Amino acid sequence: MRKPSIIGPSIYLLILSGLLCFLWFSPVVSVKEAPGDRTVIVLSPEEVPTYVAPTGAASANMLFGQEGFYLGRLTLKPETKVPTHRHEAETEVLYCLEGTGVLASKGKEYRIGPGKVVMIPTEVEHSFRVTSPLEDFVAIQLWVPGGPEKKYLGWNEVK
Repeated sequence: MRKPSIIGPSIYLLILSGLLCFLWFSPVVSVKEAPGDRTVIVLSPEEVPTYVAPTGAASANMLFGQEGFYLGRLTLKPETKVPTHRHEAETEVLYCLEGTGVLASKGKEYRIGPGKVVMIPTEVEHSFRVTSPLEDFVAIQLWVPGGPEKKYLGWNEVK
């Protein structure tokens, strides 16, 4: 008999409620808004900045961010490997949209594919590799609080 998963539909509600709390109680800052503005922001795809890694193996669409959180769309090319690392102050959440990959942490491997949600707590070492041979791995990426996304600003901006 299969054990029930603690990660199920309730995780979607938890992530959504957390994000809504940050949006409701904090001023949202986008590329187009000044700090302190409390306005609804709707961006078209052409308004979202996209940054491509120097190797071309990864790209990030930076949707929204502020001190409290970062929300973006991460794309990794087939066979891309993200080396072992950890986030000292941020929890990372990935919601897979396309492709497949394997996340490794603490001696375990987790197969990730469309519809799967991953939560990586602060200070937990992890690595990732794309396993889909022909399809990019695409995920919505959330960091709470924001910070690690600043590395994308060093990548090449695509207009």
